[in-house]
Amino acid sequence: MKVFGVTVMAATAVGCTASSNAAEGAKSIVHEVGDRATDMSISMAVNAKMIDDPIVKSKQIEVRTVNGVVTMTGSQPSLQAKQHAIEAARKTKGVKSVVDEIVVEGMPMPQGAAPAGLPPAPQQPVAPPPGVWQ
Repeated sequence: MKVFGVTVMAATAVGCTASSNAAEGAKSIVHEVGDRATDMSISMAVNAKMIDDPIVKSKQIEVRTVNGVVTMTGSQPSLQAKQHAIEAARKTKGVKSVVDEIVVEGMPMPQGAAPAGLPPAPQQPVAPPPGVWQ
C-alpha cells in the first residue's frame, strides 16, 4: 500500500510540474500574441491618423511596428507632409519611438543615406592601394 501511495504522490507531483510548465508556455505564447496584436493596433492607429490628415499622402507610407517602435518608409510630396506623418505616429498611444525613413520627393538624399533596404553609399571614394594597376 505504501508503494502505491508514493507512486500516486510522485505521479501527481510530476503532473503538477508538467501542467505548470504548460501553463507557463501558454502564458508566454499569449503574451507574444498580445505583443503582436498591440503592434498591429499601433500600426493601424498610425495609418488612421495619417488618413485623417489632408496633407499626408498615407498610401505612400508603409508603417511597421515592432515592440512599440514604429518604422515609417516611403515618400511624401513635401517636408510638411512628412512632418505631419511623423507627428501622427509620435502622438499615437503605445508608440515608444519613431524611425523616420520617409523621403521627400524631389529633395536630394543626405550624403551616405540610402533608400530602405539598401546599404549606405560610401562617404569617400575608395582609392586602390599604391602600386596597384588601375
